[in-house]
Amino acid sequence: MNLIFDLDGTLIDSAPDVTHSLNHALRTGGFSPIPIELVKTFLGRGAKVLVEKTLEYNGELHGEKQVKQIEESFIKTYSENPVEKTTLFPGVREALETLLVNKIEMALCTNKPRKTTLPVLKKLNIEKYFSAVCCGDDVKHPKPDGRHIKASMAKFRDPAKLTIMVGDTENDIFAAKSAGIASIYVTFGYNVKPNLEMFATAFINDFSEFSEIINAISQQDSIS
Repeated sequence: MNLIFDLDGTLIDSAPDVTHSLNHALRTGGFSPIPIELVKTFLGRGAKVLVEKTLEYNGELHGEKQVKQIEESFIKTYSENPVEKTTLFPGVREALETLLVNKIEMALCTNKPRKTTLPVLKKLNIEKYFSAVCCGDDVKHPKPDGRHIKASMAKFRDPAKLTIMVGDTENDIFAAKSAGIASIYVTFGYNVKPNLEMFATAFINDFSEFSEIINAISQQDSIS
């Protein structure tokens, strides 16, 4: 079995630090800041989309040049201070450690830019769990495009093994579906959508349920 994990809203609660850096960039650019609860709903499609959605929500006129300036300012600030208040969700470290001990290969597939992803992994001391990290700016077609998933799968030692995508947004679930692999929807993430679990292979409300769920998917796969 191979596992692919999303990052923000799946493994880590990064919203406080993302919000702080985003609002700093917005204020510097002369735009209005937004509350953390809104930032959570905008996460999952990468930095540029985060900035665009923020400005659209505020109803502030902007051009491509302004979006780029704010995006660059946000990435710079965030990469310098990525883990002031960011934490792992409960049970994540224990789950990753168990998977590593059991020699299950894991990759990270995130729309986050590499410049902000790697410092977060290092600061939280979780980079050792992943044999590959495939970021949004590493590919031409990021999630929800299934090609982002396939690019991650290609990095596994045995890409033909049963592979499961784990994520909290429709981008993760639909990308997995497009790539033809199983998926687990985490219900405690940022982009909670009504009935999204219906499109996933399975769902978890907490990482304490993770081992049982992946074992069930593996058994079902061996039968079919």
